[in-house]
Amino acid sequence: MKTKAFFYAYVALAMVLCGFLSSCSSNDAPESPDGKVTEVSLTKSCDGIYFGDFWKEGYADYYFILSSGEVGTTGNTNDILPLTPGGYVVLCDIWSAISADHNNPILPEGVYTPHSGRANGTFNTELTFAIYNKEKVGDKYRIENKLFKDGKITVKHVNGGYNIVIEATTQDDEKLKFTYTGALAFSDKSDDEVNDGHIRANLNVETQKVTMQKFSETEDYDNYVLRLFDTDKVTSDGLYPNGAGHKIQLDLYTAKGGDIVGEYTPGERQKYTPGTFYPGVWFGQQALGTFCQQNDASYNAKFCAIVDGKVVITKAKDGAYTIVCNFKDSDGYTVKTSWTGMIEEFKASQAPQTTLTSDVNMTPTECTAAYYYGDFLGNGTANYGIFLANETEVLSLDFVAPQGTADALPVGTYTVSNSNEGWTVCPGELSNGTAEKTCYVKYKKSGSEAVAEERAPIVSGTLKISYQNGQYTIQFDFADDNNAYDSSLRAHKIKGTWTGALHVEDYATTRSALHRGLKLKR
Repeated sequence: MKTKAFFYAYVALAMVLCGFLSSCSSNDAPESPDGKVTEVSLTKSCDGIYFGDFWKEGYADYYFILSSGEVGTTGNTNDILPLTPGGYVVLCDIWSAISADHNNPILPEGVYTPHSGRANGTFNTELTFAIYNKEKVGDKYRIENKLFKDGKITVKHVNGGYNIVIEATTQDDEKLKFTYTGALAFSDKSDDEVNDGHIRANLNVETQKVTMQKFSETEDYDNYVLRLFDTDKVTSDGLYPNGAGHKIQLDLYTAKGGDIVGEYTPGERQKYTPGTFYPGVWFGQQALGTFCQQNDASYNAKFCAIVDGKVVITKAKDGAYTIVCNFKDSDGYTVKTSWTGMIEEFKASQAPQTTLTSDVNMTPTECTAAYYYGDFLGNGTANYGIFLANETEVLSLDFVAPQGTADALPVGTYTVSNSNEGWTVCPGELSNGTAEKTCYVKYKKSGSEAVAEERAPIVSGTLKISYQNGQYTIQFDFADDNNAYDSSLRAHKIKGTWTGALHVEDYATTRSALHRGLKLKR
């Protein structure tokens, strides 16, 4: 099926310390509670895509982005955001008549009304919303989503392009009116090929980092796996690019007791001959053996299975290796790279290491945010995220229910597990010095900034959620993994209870966070 994955790009939530960087309220007060209309002139067209009759329902999908000024992109996901405080970006997803010429799509004139999902003559309220740069806080920007629940979009054809008026009432009852006059170009994606996981492109990978693992050995040969990355940022388990990037994985067979130096050509499947690399094979939409993996900024992966070509590895007196690869994949495309440097020993995935020095009895005073991610894991479950905080501590909870919606938190007992099944809490981890998923963080104030002082990824324990008289009670009894590197140490306990009302925000199709380091998009 064709993909619209960029609509749903996952953005890691920024944990905001209550009282230091933002209000602890999960919903800021609307800016126009008196009914006044905030009018904004949009001056730039940032992007336009025509998907054509995407679902074969007799009408077409037009997606475009407009802004009030310069826009930036986030460092990790490349999402378009307003660059300066006070600026707006508006994303529009309109369903209308199919263009006569898909090479030159034209958005039809008309008045489009709100609708949740697909319908001819409407705009999709799940994908049509405004992004507002509220303020700059230190080196961060406070970004707010303005989610639409009502309104209309009026499109007229004028000299030079379009006149587009977007009138909207947000979910916070704020009245907004955006006006744009100018050109609007749509790139044609109506004939996109089915996304079957294949890269289908010639690649010249600029390798920056190489790791090596002695994977297995027998009396007849040794087996090494080399991973060549074009980024020095890899996931905590050392297996994948951390964000956008490429990995070439070489599955090499050497003579017993020999070095990896030599020339390698493709071997035969299920045969393990020294001087060969195991050819790439497809396993569903993933390649195994010798292959190249390509990740985008949202961690969507494509592959190519390498079946032909040659690897040449040499070694200098100082211990530096030179690796030259000239390959062809199973689709007939080329994959090339060359690199010289020191190969790092692969370190297998280890349990995350805590920086706690004692047990924690936390008393949360606020639920600063609660999010519903939908079936984020793609296995028919419901994924939720909750942040509990006080003046110096934040507990991030990432848990999975068998089913659920944004209307409420599923009540019950959850156990920490990496199975991704229902009634589980996703374990935490440390990645590049940052605690991710389910984790406890203690802060200290340094000037106007909140600096993480202690971090503890959660690796075991239980979470209990109950509901009564309009309030939730969230009890947690967790532990870190203090003995991951020293068996003489015991794990630290992280316990606490919070009771109160909360609002679950539907984060399955929209996003709002505190973004660091916006980069100007040219």
